[in-house]
Amino acid sequence: MSKAIENLQAAQHRAMVIRPKVGGFPYLAEALRQAGVTRNFWFLPSCQSLYLTNEGAVVTQGAPLLSGTADVPPFDREALIKALRTDQAGESTFPEFLAASWRAGVIRYDVDFGARRLHRTFLFSKGVQMGAFAVFIGANALQIWAMAVNIFFSTALRLQLERGHRLVRSGPYRYVRHPGYLAMLLIVLSTPFALGSKLALAPATIYAGLILFRAMREDRFLLRNLPDYADYTEEAPYRLIPGVW
Repeated sequence: MSKAIENLQAAQHRAMVIRPKVGGFPYLAEALRQAGVTRNFWFLPSCQSLYLTNEGAVVTQGAPLLSGTADVPPFDREALIKALRTDQAGESTFPEFLAASWRAGVIRYDVDFGARRLHRTFLFSKGVQMGAFAVFIGANALQIWAMAVNIFFSTALRLQLERGHRLVRSGPYRYVRHPGYLAMLLIVLSTPFALGSKLALAPATIYAGLILFRAMREDRFLLRNLPDYADYTEEAPYRLIPGVW
């Protein structure tokens, strides 16, 4: 077995393990791209596939859709869209998708994995994405709770003396001193996973660092300027994460 075939089959197997039933093609495409597959051509109705890889070209032969001589079906855009949506909804097998594409008048299609890299920068499992989305929703709920309890919630680092600024100890402030920043931190860090974008991890990490810096700065400011805040740090000893920091 050649290196090209070995890499291709390993990538296909890996994609089958991680891809979700619904919307699974991007996972397959990214797995193939990472394995060095640059382009893939499918020919219908012969069901022959040509993979161009960094290790060389590989051809696979599936079961042909017909034998003998036949007219090529006229192109039907709506039928093709339906076939694509049915496939991505997980409601058809790949052979069924090929047959539906042929009936829609498709005789060849081409996937450029290099071009897909520009807008497909992910390879997280569906479970990870759904878990991150749950964290994202929960963090937004925490943010709303903190804003509802604290009437002095503001983006500006200052005491609102004109409004009689006072210490808030209720709601989420019973557990951590800066629940708003905790919510922001969770939102920022969960977003790349919810979107499935590894590329977004870098700016999210930088933004998370800025949030931590702002939380420390605000904590020092309140300790110096807000009455009773020193006593409050004994009641709620953690800035953001209970039991940690």
